[in-house]
Amino acid sequence: MLEVDGITRTYGGLTAVDDVGFVVEPGEIVGVIGPNGAGKTTLFNAVTGVDAPDSGSVRLHGEELVGARPNAVCRAGLARTFQSVRTFDESTVRENVRAGALFGGGHDRPTAETETEAALELVGLTADADRHASDLPIAARKRVELARALASDPDVLLLDEIGSGLTPVEIDALTETIVRIRDERGVAVVWIEHVTDALFDGADRVLVLDDGALIAAGTPAEIRANDRVAEAYLGGGSQGTDATASGTMVMEADTAAASTAEAATDGGGDGAEPSP
Repeated sequence: MLEVDGITRTYGGLTAVDDVGFVVEPGEIVGVIGPNGAGKTTLFNAVTGVDAPDSGSVRLHGEELVGARPNAVCRAGLARTFQSVRTFDESTVRENVRAGALFGGGHDRPTAETETEAALELVGLTADADRHASDLPIAARKRVELARALASDPDVLLLDEIGSGLTPVEIDALTETIVRIRDERGVAVVWIEHVTDALFDGADRVLVLDDGALIAAGTPAEIRANDRVAEAYLGGGSQGTDATASGTMVMEADTAAASTAEAATDGGGDGAEPSP
């Protein structure tokens, strides 16, 4: 369904994304992890038309999307959220989500209303629909962004660190919602996340980026046991099962700290990567 092939993006002498390719099948949840500065957000920006790649191809249902503007990419069926919350704070939750249906999905007014209410219900925001987005805590505002993307009726959702800044309980609830979106709507999900436990719990497959390159792909269990992944995070190969488990814990500690810093600064989680 979604085919990404040979995506490369450079900035001067820096290669932020280096010949990355992958395929996402209908109804699949694919996680994307990697150290800060690995190129994760830059990859999303290239795929969604926010920042065109230097080379490579992005096809959805066989339609080439490289060169298309972000609104056209969204209407083709590829919607995303961003690291930093981007709600319309003076608008209500319902108005935020309706904007996704009208402008992201290009629906007529009656269809937009139907998509809006369905998205609100699916992410658990019906009771807050008439509140201003600015009145909501961060976890609820993350759900507003999720619902707004969902209201465009996408085939693929790209979620960029949607769990950053949330408590473990909030992340668990959000993971359940993401899995429910896949199960009930058949939407494929590509999910960048620093909280590896949450992503491993929800993902069918995981892609690992390091220094802009795709260094591993496999099931969560395979990625947990991968020495090269441990080396990318820890700077040294794992020494068997105990070291791999320890590496996972260090990943979580490091990336949880990065998520907290991002929430405090409203900045990106991928270090040198440019903000969208």
